[in-house]
Amino acid sequence: MRVTAHILAAAMLAATATFAHGDRIAKQIGLCDLSQASGSLFTRRNTTVLGITKPVGGPLASLSFGGNLASFGQDFSSAHDWSAYNIVDMVLTDKGTTPLNFKYIVQFKSDSGDYTNAYIGNFWINPGSPVHVTCFLNQDDPSPYGFEFLNPVLSAFSVEVFNGGKHPLNTTWRWRLSYQGTNTAKVDLTQMRLLRQSLDFTGICDAYGQYTDRSWATKVLSQSDFSARKSAESTDLAAHPGTNEMTGTTKVTNPSPQLNKWAVITNSNGSKYLQHPNGKLFWSVGLNGINDSLATPVQGRTNYFAPLPSSSGTYASCYSTMGTSMGTKLSYSFRKQNLMMKYGSSYKTPWLANLKLRLQSWGINTVGIDSTNDLLNTYIPFTMDVDANGFGTRLKAPQQKWGSLPDPYSSSFLSWCQSSFKSQLASYVGNTNLMGVYVDNELSWGSMESTVDRYNVALGALVAPSTQPAKTALISILTTHYGTITNLNTAWKTSFSSWSALTSNTTWKPTTYTSSMIGDFYNFDTQFAAKYSSQVRSALQSAGLKSLYLGCRFADYTDEVVAGVSPNVDILSFNIYRFYYDIPWTYFADLKKPVVFSEFGYTMRAWGTFGGPAVMASSVGRSNALKQLLDSAIAQKNIVGVSYYCYADQPITGRWSDYENGGFGLTDVTDVPYADSINVLRNFTASMYTTHATASNVATGLPQARAISAAP
Repeated sequence: MRVTAHILAAAMLAATATFAHGDRIAKQIGLCDLSQASGSLFTRRNTTVLGITKPVGGPLASLSFGGNLASFGQDFSSAHDWSAYNIVDMVLTDKGTTPLNFKYIVQFKSDSGDYTNAYIGNFWINPGSPVHVTCFLNQDDPSPYGFEFLNPVLSAFSVEVFNGGKHPLNTTWRWRLSYQGTNTAKVDLTQMRLLRQSLDFTGICDAYGQYTDRSWATKVLSQSDFSARKSAESTDLAAHPGTNEMTGTTKVTNPSPQLNKWAVITNSNGSKYLQHPNGKLFWSVGLNGINDSLATPVQGRTNYFAPLPSSSGTYASCYSTMGTSMGTKLSYSFRKQNLMMKYGSSYKTPWLANLKLRLQSWGINTVGIDSTNDLLNTYIPFTMDVDANGFGTRLKAPQQKWGSLPDPYSSSFLSWCQSSFKSQLASYVGNTNLMGVYVDNELSWGSMESTVDRYNVALGALVAPSTQPAKTALISILTTHYGTITNLNTAWKTSFSSWSALTSNTTWKPTTYTSSMIGDFYNFDTQFAAKYSSQVRSALQSAGLKSLYLGCRFADYTDEVVAGVSPNVDILSFNIYRFYYDIPWTYFADLKKPVVFSEFGYTMRAWGTFGGPAVMASSVGRSNALKQLLDSAIAQKNIVGVSYYCYADQPITGRWSDYENGGFGLTDVTDVPYADSINVLRNFTASMYTTHATASNVATGLPQARAISAAP
């Protein structure tokens, strides 16, 4: 059921009336009796109770926190069992004029100094109206329900606080609301309760693919709203025609034109650009995933949705049968349905016409990967991706986020890539607007997080079967370097009886790493990456590619892998789901090849979206994160472009392929653009070329430390 009246504390009964009917609560109970806030039931450290009132909704305690680490909470004489719940919800009001920072802390050990596995959630509240703060002590696993991210538990806006992990809620000994500021803070606290989030998703999705349990200004409530949204956008696009720089700029002069090809150009300041074949300098602002359809599985969970259209009626083409991770499922595309409602049953032509106006107006000058083929023409520069996923000889590394690596030491790797890439690129290699090609995506190279992670490729080869080509290459490198197995054993502090014993090894992995071993692994990882990328480049050239080799879209990476790839690519590409202050700008500035952020994005857990990586709590917050990254990237001499992921929000009930349901989009599921983010793009692209011409590698909050991984 949507909201269960399982309220054991009398004080909570009155409060229930204030909660919207769209709350997704299985059960709830009052956490404490705030009418006793001044008494011995509560622990107050440098915190004064200014007063207690009893408005509708339950007791309210007015608190004054006297300074840093002042706190209010409870210490229990015996462990309490909170395991029937997974969320603490409270309503806080900042009575001052500046934002306040708090931590909500729950400890599960009797010793007050023992923070083993404690829940520590950090949050801010702004002055003004009361706000719910929902601390997710233990998060439910969304995957059995076909989601990557669960919906909010409350229909009203709340500050949601996550810190990951699983906590032993059956042995709860104390909780604290701990102030993290220095000046005195006055706060009203009320409606503290424990919640259990409902995992019944009946009716979660309306007839337009929108979240039912929240309202927002641009939410489509009837089909007539599509006409109103369309008319308003037409006015907006006419007022913002864009910079007319889809194929480069005339604002900055190209110091060394190389006509009729894509190239990398460096100006006198050291700032790098791309060059369009027309000779104009080009800084790429891309958008990935520009498509008119993305289906969500409906088979086996029709209760999630408002009644779906007939599979033989007007919207029959919105249905498809897709091979999901849970088997073949009938799926439905609300995105396509809504375009038909907005533009008519033959929506494709008017949608594309409006889309081109959008891209020009927004400042998008590159169609990113996973986009409709209708844009891969002479209209605008575009990128493509090909892959070696179908190549059969694979190396299994210990850390495999997305699967095994193609083994470039296989004698058939080059010929296989030549044939496959030629087929995949045949229709596009002659197009001058083909900026470049990415090959593969987020391969399991390893990361800098630990020695084991760093030498992921070498460790995979070390325990591979003796027939593995990469294993043969590793043994060859070692025998050449050491000559005898005795020399290797001395350097590695091992006891292999022969080279044959090392070759046949499939289980032994080092637990300690000598300097010689690390040097050997470093060398092999570098050579593996170089072998891979050199053959890929050769295969691209064989396929007739005249454009740029854009690299392999690193997520995790290591210094040696990047060094091995660098000589063979034109551009180093990184997928970055991070806020600007967590990005290793100095690292990218020092690389020997230009850099493009082949994929980055920010999600929103607000309005009708459920969040995702690099999540913000509002549309304004997300647009601010976008602005900060763009402003920092354009200030870097060695960065030549970025590509945002993605064009439209993923279905809230999960896309068919992997159930991702992130709120990434520049438009929502009903084709309404998010104005805050669009305006950031417009303002950025209006001045990006003149800004980059004087780039100084300075960004607000520029971190100097080498980040260990590009993954979020």
